[in-house]
Amino acid sequence: MLGLESSILEEVVFRLFLLSGVAWLVGRLLGRSQSNRPFMVGLVLSTAAFGLAHLPAWAAATSVHWPMIVVVLALNGLGGVLFGWIFWRWGLGYAIVCHFTADVVVQALGPRVLS
Repeated sequence: MLGLESSILEEVVFRLFLLSGVAWLVGRLLGRSQSNRPFMVGLVLSTAAFGLAHLPAWAAATSVHWPMIVVVLALNGLGGVLFGWIFWRWGLGYAIVCHFTADVVVQALGPRVLS
């Protein structure tokens, strides 16, 4: 149940509000001549925030060291880019479903891979 709740919350916060809000703001500042730039700026900023938001949970679960920080940011960055693109291309519902599916896979395989 936590996976579903976090998938919905994170997609609404990071994709619907942050990515869309930044893209809208950049689009307003640059005008219509820069077609992909607003989306790319929104995607990069929302992905960075998404990765950073996952660090405290990992820090509470294990010792903090640079390789762990790099891995957490890289894996969540990959997810952030993928979910952001899915959100932009197909909408919030698809991003939530894909995020939830990824959470289920990670939670099912994670303990087996780490042990």
